[in-house]
Amino acid sequence: MNKKWMLITGVCAIVLASALMVLKCTESAGQQNPLSAQENTPSRIVSLSPASTEILFALGAGNLVAARTDFCNYPAEAQNCPSVGGFDGKTFSLETVLSFAPDLVYLNTVMHGHLVQSLTELGITVYASDAQSIADIYTEILEVGAITGKKENAEKLVDSMKKRIEKPSKASTMSVYWEVWNAPYMSIGNTSFINEVIQASGAQNIFNDISASYPVVSEESIIARNPSVILLPSDSPETLDTIKGRSGWDSIYAVKNNRVYKINGDIISRPGPRLAEAVEAIRACLSQ
Repeated sequence: MNKKWMLITGVCAIVLASALMVLKCTESAGQQNPLSAQENTPSRIVSLSPASTEILFALGAGNLVAARTDFCNYPAEAQNCPSVGGFDGKTFSLETVLSFAPDLVYLNTVMHGHLVQSLTELGITVYASDAQSIADIYTEILEVGAITGKKENAEKLVDSMKKRIEKPSKASTMSVYWEVWNAPYMSIGNTSFINEVIQASGAQNIFNDISASYPVVSEESIIARNPSVILLPSDSPETLDTIKGRSGWDSIYAVKNNRVYKINGDIISRPGPRLAEAVEAIRACLSQ
């Protein structure tokens, strides 16, 4: 989770699907749709979250994406697909989604749950993502692989992710403070999959004893828990210098030893294929 998840300010837009734009999207995947003749296999998917778009393209099903959101910026070819608007379900309408004539809408339960009943009543298949753990993400990839006719690709992708994420790490006593935001201070608890990402890297989240996924925490508790490493999402305006300037933070081990690092916010906040990359990025920080 990063700042973009908290302050989504996408401008509401009604996007008309055109044959030219859809063709461009299909061609960007480098192949014709080999699944259109198969019964119950979707041929037009509207993907309403960055993570779902990344999963579809990683599976080799990018050619099925009829539309995505403004925040679906990876892989680069995904941006050739037309957009429904912002990630937040309030920044686009049901009519916009329907304008792309989807036979499957791949959405996020938290952000777009209000659309599910209307879509299903219209006979449109919905896949609602609600991944709360790394295991959930593996399951989702396998399920979407089966739905899109990419079962073998899904199995290979999950196997590759497991090998990278579950790679034995050197024992570490390092404690990590992940700062989601600082006005107020917000971090991660033990029900966030980011907590699992930190554990997989070989470290411990200092707020692992809190059950909320993204708890608001006090500045005093951060200082008292004295993290060995401070991690920030890459789009955070904070730096080592600004953190050093915070009152009382000069007593924190991570600050005294200049162990404040930034991690690509997209790879660690999106429950998708690049979580393995996030684990490896944190391991690299811990080894410095």
